[in-house]
Amino acid sequence: MSLDGVNFNAGFSVQASTLDSISTSQICNGFETLSVQHIEPIKSLATFHEPQRTENIPLQTHDKVVLGNIVQMDLPKDFLSGCQKGNLSVINAFESSGVSFNAKDPARGKTALIVVSAQGHEKLVDYFISKKAELDCFDTQGMNALMYAIKNGHLGIALKLLDAGASVTLKSPSKAHLLIFTIQNKRYELVQPILDVLDKKAEVNKVNSLKQSALYFAVKQRDIQTIIKLIKHGAKAGITDVNKKNIMMLAIEQHLKSKESNQDLDELAVTLVINFENIDHMDDRNQTALFYAAEAGLKNTTLSLLKAGADVNLTDVDGQTVVDVATFETKAIIESFIIENSKSIHDC
Repeated sequence: MSLDGVNFNAGFSVQASTLDSISTSQICNGFETLSVQHIEPIKSLATFHEPQRTENIPLQTHDKVVLGNIVQMDLPKDFLSGCQKGNLSVINAFESSGVSFNAKDPARGKTALIVVSAQGHEKLVDYFISKKAELDCFDTQGMNALMYAIKNGHLGIALKLLDAGASVTLKSPSKAHLLIFTIQNKRYELVQPILDVLDKKAEVNKVNSLKQSALYFAVKQRDIQTIIKLIKHGAKAGITDVNKKNIMMLAIEQHLKSKESNQDLDELAVTLVINFENIDHMDDRNQTALFYAAEAGLKNTTLSLLKAGADVNLTDVDGQTVVDVATFETKAIIESFIIENSKSIHDC
């Protein structure tokens, strides 16, 4: 690319015979910053002059020029507008002029694929995928094309991106794990497709900054089918959050605040017992999940926890056992279990 006698609007002039492969050129507040991959010898020195712009500078596909407070975007405004409106003819015109589909709008960091995915233009998503557009770029908000498709409910686009190889394990700058993000946005239809792509069970138990996992949010939102899918994939109910409460405790607390029947919660909680590690984990009051279940009157959950090995002899900070806090129904279950267990031990 040849630049001879080019005048910039920031009061700076460059006289050069040849500048090859300029990757980035910035002039801010009258100061120059040039990042050049290959520069042949410059025959004359730069000189200052009165601000004047004599011509438009043709940009390479990845160039960005900043002139004072004026920003020339990597992706031209008309191109971005074409993406937002789903206008393929506009996009084709810019493609023929050499615009890179992986270039970003520096104001928001969005690529063309991010824009069309967020807007729901399914045919354009197909088009950019066919052009090998980068699938996993993040914008300035820590969001990528797949996350926008999920958030805005464009499930068909989300499935296309997953099928094309979009990452389901990449952690975004916003520290959002995709599985958690999907459940938080209540896009339950995408949980199984994402789980199908995950090849490590450890991924399903990733937590956010508050130590909350995907299962935590599924339980919080009371979606039993999603809970079952997660547990089948290895989600653990024993993960504790920053408040020292595990997911079973959360489920019971949520139930007590709602008007749901005990039978509904029993179904949910019994499911959680399947992958319940550290069953005798104590909260800040030294109460275990068995305390929570017994006090809430959850008969099936109480029995399931007992069968899974929950300790009936532990005491909380007030010196109470599970029998002390249990309801009439769960107390009977606990006492009966203790008697049966004692007989089994005696018979051995």
